[in-house]
Amino acid sequence: MIVVRDVFRVQFGQMKPAVASLQDMASNLASKGETFPFRVLTDAAGPYYTLVLELTFDSLAAYESEMKTLFATEDWQQWYKSFLPFLTDGQREIYNIVETD
Repeated sequence: MIVVRDVFRVQFGQMKPAVASLQDMASNLASKGETFPFRVLTDAAGPYYTLVLELTFDSLAAYESEMKTLFATEDWQQWYKSFLPFLTDGQREIYNIVETD
């Protein structure tokens, strides 16, 4: 399994609307039967105004397939255009989940 973290730096004063935007996107996807296992994280300590979208997938191939499909939809493209103004920077982190049992 893998964890994908999209780490965004949010403009000063824009955290609440940025989080609301992610929640709206997730609700929109869920209403169409598309769901992704995800969490939204916000900073508790610096760097300030950090917003993380964390997703879990069975494999890198599964992630790539799901994202290719999602990114091609008009809904996602419109949402992303509306989300970009909240951001100053970002990065993607991809990790393997190591089972310890």
